[in-house]
Amino acid sequence: MSLTSLGIFSAFVAPAAAANVKMPARGQAGFSSGIPFKATVLKMATIWRGYQAMRRLSKFDNQLLADIGLSRADIDRAGLLPLTTDPTANLQAWTDERRKAQRDLVQEANRAASSAAHAL
Repeated sequence: MSLTSLGIFSAFVAPAAAANVKMPARGQAGFSSGIPFKATVLKMATIWRGYQAMRRLSKFDNQLLADIGLSRADIDRAGLLPLTTDPTANLQAWTDERRKAQRDLVQEANRAASSAAHAL
């Protein structure tokens, strides 16, 4: 089966050729980002795997999500991200931020308790 028989050639390639649109250089992404084609494909594959992982995470119950440091809201928030970003990287960053904030609160409480004990 060829691209022409599927209508892909006529729908995508032919209009660009007919309009004398400059085609990207060999090895370059088609959206003129200057990123080499291989790097673009690898990034897209990483993002795709991230969305697959997020879909699996969305099937977990709330307790299991809490056990790994996530919430249902985190999963919903990641689903709203643009398709050009890896949702799992953002989920990891949000979890790290939350853990750091909790650690800071505990340290602050310990300092306050220590100060109160020395004041007596």
